[in-house]
Amino acid sequence: MHAYASNSNDVRMLGRYLQRLGYTIYAPMFTGHGTAEPADILTQGSPDAWWRDTKQAIQFLRDRQFTRISIFGLSLGGIFAMRALEEDAHLLGGGSFSSPVIASEKNNLVPEFIKLAKATYQYLKVGDEEQQRRLDWITAHLPDQLVRLGSFLVG
Repeated sequence: MHAYASNSNDVRMLGRYLQRLGYTIYAPMFTGHGTAEPADILTQGSPDAWWRDTKQAIQFLRDRQFTRISIFGLSLGGIFAMRALEEDAHLLGGGSFSSPVIASEKNNLVPEFIKLAKATYQYLKVGDEEQQRRLDWITAHLPDQLVRLGSFLVG
């Protein structure tokens, strides 16, 4: 499972390595991620949607007759991997990498996400005024989603 400000490319190298060792790998994309619009993470995604994505990914493998399933996640993905391990006794194991599994006031997600969004808009050649409007919207709405994610953490 991948990180908040990214997509399944986050875990591709690890997945390919494990695949070469003979493991079947499935790296789904969280709702709202992997688009050219960073705000989609806020407008389409949510902790509830990402939890559904996590459960659907596990079921996807089970539907294909995989029974020895482990789940790992990076950052945001680690939060959902750990919740899956808590709630699904049939998972073989798993873990998290660089994940905020303990709620904390200190993180750099907001400035880093804004920086990433700005770089994306510059790459897409979004005009300065439109870019600022979009960044202001993200800045105003990102904290609410992080509060909901924090509630999911302690939930």
